[in-house]
Parts: sequence; C-alpha cells; structure tokens
Amino acid sequence: MSEEVSILVVDDDACFRSTVGRFARLMEKARPLRVTEAASGGEAAAMLTKGEKPDCVLLDNRMAGGNGVGWLPKLLCLNSRLAIIMVTGEGDEETAVQAMKRGAVDYLPKETLSPATLWRAVTNAIEKSHMRAALDKQRQALLKADRDKVLMSSLVTACHQVGQPATAILAYLELMKKARSVPEMSSLVDSCLTAAQALDATLKRLQRTTEYRTVPALSFEDETDLKLIAV
Repeated sequence: MSEEVSILVVDDDACFRSTVGRFARLMEKARPLRVTEAASGGEAAAMLTKGEKPDCVLLDNRMAGGNGVGWLPKLLCLNSRLAIIMVTGEGDEETAVQAMKRGAVDYLPKETLSPATLWRAVTNAIEKSHMRAALDKQRQALLKADRDKVLMSSLVTACHQVGQPATAILAYLELMKKARSVPEMSSLVDSCLTAAQALDATLKRLQRTTEYRTVPALSFEDETDLKLIAV
C-alpha cells in the first residue's frame, strides 16, 4: 500500500458516507486516509474515468440508478485492480456471494461497521487486490514463457521442414544441370516440383499463423511425405 490510503465510498445514503468519513478520521493514527464520495455507481464510474485511483471502494448494493452488484463489473472494467468491498444489509448473504463471484474481494455488513471493522476490511481488501495483481503478473510471465517455447518449437520444425525440400531442390537442379539429356530428366523435374510445392505449403502455413496458439503451428507429425527418387 502507498503511505496514504484512498477510499471511495459509493452509496446514495449521505449519512452512511459521512459515517465512513468520520471513522476514517479516527483511523488516521494508523495511516493517513483520504475519503472520496459518490452517490451512485454512475458517479463513481465518472470519477474513475477522470483518473481517480482509489486503493479501496466501499460499494453499497441498494442504490438508486442501479444496484451495486450490477455496477461492480462495470467499475472493474474501468480499473481491473480495484479492491472492491460490497456493503450489504442484514441477512443479505446472497448478495455477498454474487458480489464475490463478480470480482469483489470482500463484503461488509453495515450493521457491523465500526472504525476497527472498517480498517480491517479495507487493509485486507487492498492486500488481496495486491496478491491478485501479483498472481496475474506471474500468470502473464508464464504465458509469455509458454508462448516463447511454442514459437521456438514451431521455428525448429519449420527449419526442418523447409530445409528438407530446399536441399532436394538444389540436388535435383544440380543433376539437371549436369545431365540435361538423361532419360530420367522428367522424373527429376517432377520430384523437384514436389519438393517446391512442399516448401511453398510450409511457408504459407506459417504465414497464416497470425495469433497465439497453445500448440505449435507446425509439428514433425505434419511432415509432407516426399517420395524422393534416389540420387
């Protein structure tokens, strides 16, 4: 966490927003706090769009203009690393479950709100958010490593598949150059054409690979069976 903790309270109840602000001032001995307020999900979204970057969001569910569960994924679309705590009423466990499924890191029943429970919920939510970010970074690193591995595998296979027909073409052309009147010339030309077609097919297949795949674009099982004549 940064030295100052920023909390965005999203609730259409001005009294609740004021209470959170008052509790936050009581908690400032532990760490400097900054509380901003939004009376609706739309107002919160506008603040995020303009660059507001709270460390934690307290999101009430029952608000005019759309409930919190509905606004939750919209806010996360604006900032995927938001640590959102869904604020629920008494006996509203189902809402809490839905909120967690949609990306909330925790929920806080209003009737349990106190400086201590607020501080604990906020710090835990921010820590969970940071852990999520770290895990996401690790997943991205692993994905890149897998992508590099797949790319190298495809390149090695491509070199093998391109090299075989290219070598054959050079050999056939060399024979054709030395023995233009040999009766087997027609067969050599056919074999040379087959090798060239295999080379062309491999290159075109690589050109069509325009997006990441979890398997190589080429594999040794895909080799074209070149029925080369003995030279």
